[in-house]
Amino acid sequence: MKKYRDYRTAIARTLTMIQPTDEGLAKGAKAIQEILNLALDPDTIVDSDNTRIARLATSNAHNETSGHATQANAEDSSSSVKTTSAQSNGQTIMQVKRDLKGFDLVDPNDPTGTPRYHYDEILARQLVIHHDDQVLLEQNLRQHRQPYIDKIVSHATTADPITVAPFFVVHYQDTDDTYHIEQDYNGTTLSSLNPAMNDVTFTSQEAQYQRISNGQLVDLAWYKERPEKVVIRYVHHSSSQPTSNKAAKPAKKATIHTTTVPVTLRTLDFDLHEKTVAIVMGDVGTRRTQITQLIDEHNGHTLLIDAFKHSNSTNFYYRQIGQADLVVMIQNQNKHATSKTLNKAVKHYGIKMTIADGGGLQQIERAVYRGIADLPAYESGNPISYPRINDASQ
Repeated sequence: MKKYRDYRTAIARTLTMIQPTDEGLAKGAKAIQEILNLALDPDTIVDSDNTRIARLATSNAHNETSGHATQANAEDSSSSVKTTSAQSNGQTIMQVKRDLKGFDLVDPNDPTGTPRYHYDEILARQLVIHHDDQVLLEQNLRQHRQPYIDKIVSHATTADPITVAPFFVVHYQDTDDTYHIEQDYNGTTLSSLNPAMNDVTFTSQEAQYQRISNGQLVDLAWYKERPEKVVIRYVHHSSSQPTSNKAAKPAKKATIHTTTVPVTLRTLDFDLHEKTVAIVMGDVGTRRTQITQLIDEHNGHTLLIDAFKHSNSTNFYYRQIGQADLVVMIQNQNKHATSKTLNKAVKHYGIKMTIADGGGLQQIERAVYRGIADLPAYESGNPISYPRINDASQ
């Protein structure tokens, strides 16, 4: 009598890798069928602990959901597993190569050092990641073709090729409409750290692209071998500025550019701690500047998603939501189909979604606070006490 093999672990792994789309579900079903075939095939009985069945099934499921699978590929991958770049559970070890902004991941076994994935500076700061660290990847995608970083498995022992100069102050010069970065908030000059540069200068248009303004604090970075190329690695928000008794920030000059938005938009007192907030609404272009400034003032990052333009694209929402830490949906600017897709996406990624009745800044701000404070998604009918600030602009 043929002995059946225990296929439950392999199916559990496969289910975690199936993407919640029509194509992903169809290919996942094929992968599960392959697991059952393997469990019944006497040729797979090579040891008593079902290791080969689990490896074949996991490899086959991954290849099926990627659209590249053949049974021959699954057999080949099961018999040759790299010991340093892959784990038996399908996770992969990669090496960090820091850029001036963000970082790349490379295969430590690849002699060419070709980057496989790139991640932004926000994630680099959240993970406190360094050059030549080794990280463990998961197969689930964080955003389009970017897997999640599960954890840092080893820290670097080599020197970082990049110099970072934190908390430098941006000064606006009205005589020629330019922005200059010459010293940090303690008065340390850039030239004392980088003899090749006295200051970094931006035109008004470049400053707008960099999202910097007068009095703001930024981190600068340059390669040690190329000190003449200095970039802004990170722009600090008002709530993350350091305190110091050595020197106060320079006062803003009287002739500062004025804009059509208030100097301060926030009315509530809370800190997003650099989390990314996805705002799903229609016609995002008309409110982009104000909403971005509002989230900036709460020490967060904004991801605006046009609910009208992409209302019928399920894959688009899954790719976008995968980049966010919190989702706010503007109820009167979304279709019912979009709402259903968003609910599935946030459940898939395990993140919070709150609902703003309309697109007003205070409605959005309150919805963001409910999200980070784990309060009800809807404000209507819920007695909520918001932490207001006394000096907010109304």
